[in-house]
Amino acid sequence: MHIRPLSLGSKFVLALAVCALVPLLVFSAVNYLRTSAGLTTIQNRLVADSTAAVESDAAQQQATGIAPFTVSTDFVRSVSSGDRRALAAAAQLILESRNLMQVEVRASDGSLLARASMLPSPRRISVGSSGYAFQSSFGRLWVISSVPVTAAGHNGQPIGTVVAAGQLDDDVLQRVAQRTGTPASAYVDGLLVASSVVGAARLDQLSAAEGRPSVGDRTTYLGPLRDAQGRRVATLAVAVRVGAFAAIRDSMRTTSTLALALALAVALVAALFLARRVIRPLRRLSSAAEAISGGELRQRLPVSGEDEVAVLARSFNCMSERIADTVGELAGQIQVLSRSLADLSLVGETLAQSPDATTELEVVAQRVRMMTDSDFCGIHLLEEDLSREGIYAGTVNGSMMAVEELVRWTNQVDMLATTSKLAQDERLSPLAARGATGISSVMVVPVVHQGRAVGAISVGRARPLEYSPSTAALLCTVASQVATALRHAQTYKELAASYRQTVVALAAALEAKDSYTADHADTIAKLATAVGRELSLSEPDLRRVEYAALLHDVGKIGISPEILDKPGPLSSEERSIVNQHTLIGEQIVARIDYLRPLAPLVRAAHERWDGHGYPDRIAGDVIPLESRIAFVCDAMHAMTSDRPYRARLSDEEALNELTTNAGSQFDPDVVAALLKVWPQCDVGAHGLEATRQEGGRGLQATANRR
Repeated sequence: MHIRPLSLGSKFVLALAVCALVPLLVFSAVNYLRTSAGLTTIQNRLVADSTAAVESDAAQQQATGIAPFTVSTDFVRSVSSGDRRALAAAAQLILESRNLMQVEVRASDGSLLARASMLPSPRRISVGSSGYAFQSSFGRLWVISSVPVTAAGHNGQPIGTVVAAGQLDDDVLQRVAQRTGTPASAYVDGLLVASSVVGAARLDQLSAAEGRPSVGDRTTYLGPLRDAQGRRVATLAVAVRVGAFAAIRDSMRTTSTLALALALAVALVAALFLARRVIRPLRRLSSAAEAISGGELRQRLPVSGEDEVAVLARSFNCMSERIADTVGELAGQIQVLSRSLADLSLVGETLAQSPDATTELEVVAQRVRMMTDSDFCGIHLLEEDLSREGIYAGTVNGSMMAVEELVRWTNQVDMLATTSKLAQDERLSPLAARGATGISSVMVVPVVHQGRAVGAISVGRARPLEYSPSTAALLCTVASQVATALRHAQTYKELAASYRQTVVALAAALEAKDSYTADHADTIAKLATAVGRELSLSEPDLRRVEYAALLHDVGKIGISPEILDKPGPLSSEERSIVNQHTLIGEQIVARIDYLRPLAPLVRAAHERWDGHGYPDRIAGDVIPLESRIAFVCDAMHAMTSDRPYRARLSDEEALNELTTNAGSQFDPDVVAALLKVWPQCDVGAHGLEATRQEGGRGLQATANRR
């Protein structure tokens, strides 16, 4: 007679029937200990959270009221520029509007910018790492909070901080109690200074907390209020609901005692047998699972019998094999995807590094060829709806005409084109099909910009193996990056043209006032650009140099014509007025958003390397490089131009003069760069002749301005 083995479930039922009290014994003991410990932890956490909530909410009330002032555009600008007078007025406004005791505005390095106080003798206030602190003075308790001041262009880093001190009084604690549901009182040196309890019910919580009285379901606890240095300055008494915990603990104690008394007589033999039969295989299973999680994917468990443990072991062995195989496949796919993502990232970085995307397309084509395992990659752009010859990486052999025709078809229908037999493709002309040698498989994806096809990306290889959809997705992603780069390049060109038009307009306005100065500015702008290029400046920096040179004398628009046109020498007072043109120019340029960064360059255009220039008498590297270049080129043009009181210097004499004054009047590095470019520069020697003739009419009036 065959006896069917007991299932694991049957064994558990039998064991529980024999020793029903064993689980009760274990459960009761563990549950009581863990529940009691958990209730104690929750109770302590509740007290700590309630105390912290009262503290932080009191500080948050104050910070919330201050926050609207700190985001004001004028306030942020004042903090950024360090305008102490404006910040003092703002601090006084915050102090009065929020009924505070003291307000301080500090820079990002912690230095004091402004202070407003209701106290006869203001005190230094500070906050801790939590963003708030408390301070006692004159028998009162202050809550001190800070609000950061942020500005665009600082990557979210604060440029300053507003620190405020307000009195912690009954009104504050009452609002806190309404939000947190925690009555509280504050004490300084044992004296009650504020409480959320009002009227006849107002009680001394400090004395009450020493005996831990329970009123209803609340118990009073004491906690310290500390200053920014961690010193205790006051005591906070909070009434926390903890009465329910005691009732739960008493109930658990009674239940556990009864359960433990009943469980003492239960035999342990059945539990030991069950542990030997069941727990040992489970331990082996647990160890194998841990090994899998540690990276040892192929694990095998011994199988014996037909019960659920044996079924579980066999299933685990099968699962281990499948996991190992699947992880191996996924690892290979992840490596492929990682390489593709890395390549796509490099393509995006390559296109983003240049304002002219077309200059980087050859590098992009080479990388796409490697990404798609192709023999060639071509990037084709349309010019006025006509396809120009593509930019190729790799070998196209004789199939270039066929590829270009397939590109034109793609641009016309705005669709992807793919083929594994290029020479037999019906979209090709007979001539192109006959020349399609050496390339079999081709895929072409359109590049769409502003809703229309502006080009295409093509890849091909000699093997007659059709490209997969994943390759199409990859090429579409690259095409999108190319289209985005083209859009950015177009925007960049339009913006640059707008900047240039603005500068030209200012130069035109200057020419209407003083034709010599305008011609002079245009000439030194060309020379300054050549000097900047010799100093290896980037294209954006070269534009700044050019604009600084064009605008360095734009402030003369604001100088009286009587002074500008005066034929004789200027008096000291008149020369002082002329020297103001750098400040006027700075104000003019600063009012134009696009040109505002150039305002400091215009201001410093007449500063000397040794600090004897004007208007700020700054020296050395403190002077912006663009201003130093414009200053040297300005001097060179002035010396090589005719004056009513002298003939112009020769190029050699002017260059010697620059060399003599290098290191005192002029930046020596800039002078060295000008010496190198002057012989080849378009504005050198004979190139200055046209400017001298055009500016001749204004020489008499401006001769003594240099």
